[in-house]
Amino acid sequence: MSDNILSILEKQISERGKEVHTESYSMSIGEIKNLYEDGDLDLYPEFQRFFRWEDDKKYRLIESILLGIPLPSFFVYQRQDGIWDVVDGLQRLSTIFEFMGILKDENKETQPPLVLQATKYLPSLANLSWDNPNHPELEISEAIKRDFKRKKLDFNIILKHSDESAKYELFDRLNTGGSTATSQEVRNGILLRENKKVFLLIDELSQNENFINTTVLSDGNMEERFDLELISRFIILKNLDLSLLSGTTASEYLTEELIKRAQTTEYDWDKEVKIFAQTFEMINRQLGNDAFKKYSIKKAKYEGGFVASSFEVIALGIGYNPENVDPEDIPGKVIEFWTAKEQGKIKWAGRNTTSRLQITIAFGRKLFQNED
Repeated sequence: MSDNILSILEKQISERGKEVHTESYSMSIGEIKNLYEDGDLDLYPEFQRFFRWEDDKKYRLIESILLGIPLPSFFVYQRQDGIWDVVDGLQRLSTIFEFMGILKDENKETQPPLVLQATKYLPSLANLSWDNPNHPELEISEAIKRDFKRKKLDFNIILKHSDESAKYELFDRLNTGGSTATSQEVRNGILLRENKKVFLLIDELSQNENFINTTVLSDGNMEERFDLELISRFIILKNLDLSLLSGTTASEYLTEELIKRAQTTEYDWDKEVKIFAQTFEMINRQLGNDAFKKYSIKKAKYEGGFVASSFEVIALGIGYNPENVDPEDIPGKVIEFWTAKEQGKIKWAGRNTTSRLQITIAFGRKLFQNED
């Protein structure tokens, strides 16, 4: 590598590094509890209404803390008023506060405390809770409470003078730092903060019967809200100038564009809803729950589960301009797609998501819109 390239790289690192200011702290659960009760830590309770852990996950988390098993770091963003917004770790902190009986909902009402059940390593946790005045024999002991409050959690704070765009990029890259959040879960949190109405609109689209029937997602996909990921891709990518994906990742681009549209009052969301409804009504009427499954040319039938690349070709290809698509042509064109895939006329093996999208979206437009 030449000295000139190294010099440019060093300059880029220096410039971009100045845009992000972070600090790391190790804080006790007792200290975090005080921040939450004083209003200095914002969990965005609306988020809990839409993304709630299964009870088994909650019990395992409390078990891990009691056993001293380290948790992944928590990420917070320091707002201009000094309050910490929780970026990653909402479910874990909510579970901790629910266990301690202090978790509040979006109406500021304290939620019922978490009653534990037996876990793999601590079966004696069954039916115990933090406080139980009516049945003190079912309360966690004072010694265990003290130990629990002294347990340390690692926090990474994105400071308030960090660049706004850099903040959003960090939100979307949390997986690289050991975070347990998916890109869409982080994206959902950002949308709730930026424009709750836009998030609610996207969440409402996920209840569309035609969309549900054609995607047929697994329980795991639904738990991670992959349905919202697909709707986000549909809205942002179906009319995209594909050259804009060069030099970025699909995930970063998706986040940035959703935020831009959520922040403006001029974007025509009614039009998006209409196109979404029209597209999936056609697909469901013609293909039903086979829509995004693989079509076996040899067996002449659909088989398996949901295939993301099929969604990109079909849904985004039709959604580009549904008025230009004859519904009766859809089944034949889908078979044409899978035939081309089998014959190697369209391929993306070994490519990353961004490169694949450029191929599948372009193919879908050509297939359904006759675009070269």
